[in-house]
Amino acid sequence: MSRRILLYLLLVLIYSPNGYSAKQDFKTDSIKARNAYLKGVSLAREGLYQQAIDTFKFSLSIREKIHGKNSWESGTAHNAIGINYKNLGNQTKALEHYLLAEKSYLNDKLANPIAITRLYNNIGILYTLQFNFNTAITYLQQAASIYTSLPENNPAEIAEIHY
Repeated sequence: MSRRILLYLLLVLIYSPNGYSAKQDFKTDSIKARNAYLKGVSLAREGLYQQAIDTFKFSLSIREKIHGKNSWESGTAHNAIGINYKNLGNQTKALEHYLLAEKSYLNDKLANPIAITRLYNNIGILYTLQFNFNTAITYLQQAASIYTSLPENNPAEIAEIHY
């Protein structure tokens, strides 16, 4: 008898509106975050950097809500925000977001090593713009080292790291 009650309660929990709602909210929020991110990319390509930053921040707020602050998803949004601050000439804010992206990437076990190499490339370029060549070289070497250690890599992408 107790197994029957336990099975019944389990089925009620699985098919309850709250359980379905949480899954549906996650899916809806994921789509919103992705669409906002893609809109930010489009705005950045048009040179509308401040609008892109605002859009990436919206995407980031959703990504942090559903994936957490230290997730690969949040890291990609921080990296995009950093790129756009760099394009606006705000190197301080750019570095702030690059370092938040690094923290997110390094805390997420599923982080993509290609994303980390590109982030380190971005940080290295930023330090080059600030004439801090020793730190720039450190980040650029990290990017190249990670990338060349991957089992499959494209030599043209390695060259991209050092531009």
